[in-house]
Amino acid sequence: MAFIFNCFNTSESNFGQSCNILSIKEWYGRFRKEWRGKYIFILFIFVLILCLKEIYFLYLGLLKGLALKYLFAGSCTLIALMWTPIRPFIGVIVYCLLAYLIPLGGFWFSRTVTLATLWGWLIWAIKNKKYRFVKATQNYLILGLWLMMLISIIFAFDKSLCWQPLETISKVFFFYFAVINLIDSKRNLKYFIWTILFIFGFLSLDVGASYLFRGITHLGGAGCGDNNLFALSLVMTIPFAFYFSFVEKSPLKKVILALLFLSMILATILTFSRGGFLGLVTVLGLIWLKTKYKLISSFTSLFLILCVLLFLPQGYKDRIHSILEYRQDGSAMGRIVAWKTGLKMIKDKPVIGVGLGNFSLLIPQYNPYAHTGIEPHNSFIQIASECGLIALLFFILLPIISIRELWQLRKKFANTQKGKWVVSMANMLEISFCGYIVSGSFLHQAHMPLFYLFIALSVVVKQIAEKEEE
Repeated sequence: MAFIFNCFNTSESNFGQSCNILSIKEWYGRFRKEWRGKYIFILFIFVLILCLKEIYFLYLGLLKGLALKYLFAGSCTLIALMWTPIRPFIGVIVYCLLAYLIPLGGFWFSRTVTLATLWGWLIWAIKNKKYRFVKATQNYLILGLWLMMLISIIFAFDKSLCWQPLETISKVFFFYFAVINLIDSKRNLKYFIWTILFIFGFLSLDVGASYLFRGITHLGGAGCGDNNLFALSLVMTIPFAFYFSFVEKSPLKKVILALLFLSMILATILTFSRGGFLGLVTVLGLIWLKTKYKLISSFTSLFLILCVLLFLPQGYKDRIHSILEYRQDGSAMGRIVAWKTGLKMIKDKPVIGVGLGNFSLLIPQYNPYAHTGIEPHNSFIQIASECGLIALLFFILLPIISIRELWQLRKKFANTQKGKWVVSMANMLEISFCGYIVSGSFLHQAHMPLFYLFIALSVVVKQIAEKEEE
């Protein structure tokens, strides 16, 4: 923003002229020269208009007493609009805050944040002359998956049901590309990870406090609108709280990460999600297998398990026990009915699927005895039934290829002093993907933003590690 100060400085400016008296025409000329052309200036004007719109919305919100979450969403959006032309990476941070702290209230704001990030990215790329995209195998899988979704819409039974999930997943895919291109340093990588930890650490602490002071047991919808989705998000984030403590050197940050690790485990339990419980067992088991201090971790884990068992609500114990007796549980049998119906859809339309977002609508056609509006309750069946088996192949290959690349990266940097952070990051993401695969098998979360953002992080870690090695 040096050009602003140059415009009003009383000394000689960079143009060799006095700036005591400056006409609007001269200021406009200097502005265009500083921002490298009229096209960027036009983009800046669009961003300015959006800023004014958000300021007007906040004014109305304060005047009419709107809910606090909408004011927070509007403030975050305004920050994104103001700063993305200078640091487009801010747009990624704001998107994460809106997606998980205000999942419903932030939906409409996320459109503005997406546009602001896109324009800020363009301005940043032109100003810094960075026009090349980061290349990765995951990019082609993402594009292929998006293309299959578009094809499924063409042949969908009810196209009106397709547009909202398409908009949601398109924004998610856009931020996947934004992450792999804008997070180009360890500093930005740490900012992004701390943002994720802040979001779910805050939500997990809120869940724990509510249980402690108000005795509410079946929580977990906080921040995600659904207890099962919240459990899945926590399962994927728990490895971050554990392994990031090996990356950070500050003792205070290590203590904070340890507290977040424990609070996320407790919050996952308080969601009462059986899929979340299976994912939690998977994640903690893999962390134990990968640690070098198995004896100490075994005693610590045993102590924590005993403490948890003593204070667990009886309702949660009964719910976990129902996993073994699923035939007597209506919710579990409903999932099995949904899976069988999804398999019928896949058999009927294996290539293009029944159409994005059309699963619940077509349930009666494939299973007259199933409840109307039932969801697939499985991320893989969701993709295959709605978008076809080719889309399922792209979807499955995303975590598989990411885990393979992370394994190769971990093996390459295992014995190097500077590569310790790479090993921790690789372990962190590998376990997170495994948690998603297990818990995602009981939830229809194929469009989950966190999953694709973590896929992007695997690409980022590889790029930064290879850059440092060079």
